[in-house]
Amino acid sequence: MLWLISFDISDDKRRRRAVKLLLGYGNRTQYSVFECLLKRSQLRQIQQKMQAVIEPSDRVLYYPLCGKDALCRYADGAGQVYWPDALYLIDE
Repeated sequence: MLWLISFDISDDKRRRRAVKLLLGYGNRTQYSVFECLLKRSQLRQIQQKMQAVIEPSDRVLYYPLCGKDALCRYADGAGQVYWPDALYLIDE
């Protein structure tokens, strides 16, 4: 399933750790926004690892993009919408 993961982390060191973690699973679309094509087990891994990175004042949001919504991505302004070589939608 395609997930949109965003965060609001004020500390530079923690923010760098979060970015490094998420880059291992997906693509950075904005400064603190990532698109990740994940199995449920991978999402759980990210959530567990992120708990070791963040503090109570930080925030990480996970948005599932299901079915046709995962294919409906548009961009205005600079940059392009990232499209993977293949996108498989599997209902787990």
